[in-house]
Amino acid sequence: MSVSAKLYCKKSKVKPDGTAPIYIVLRINSKPKLILTGKYINPNLGDAII
Repeated sequence: MSVSAKLYCKKSKVKPDGTAPIYIVLRINSKPKLILTGKYINPNLGDAII
């Protein structure tokens, strides 16, 4: 069984205040599963922080 995880800022779902949700992407045996963290970030800063 192969498992990996990473954080992902979903820039396609920007809220009116300019923030985008942060998801955890779990891959179990190459099948992705997105889990919403409930946290939001400015999408322009997402790659620098995550």
